[in-house]
Amino acid sequence: MSKTFTTQEVAQHKTDKDMWIIVEDGVYDIT
Repeated sequence: MSKTFTTQEVAQHKTDKDMWIIVEDGVYDIT
């Protein structure tokens, strides 16, 4: 089972050392 993230949770990860993005139905850590 996959973890579900809210858009608010993803929005907290927005620094150069901690960057998450949403693509379609997935959340990706691109740091």
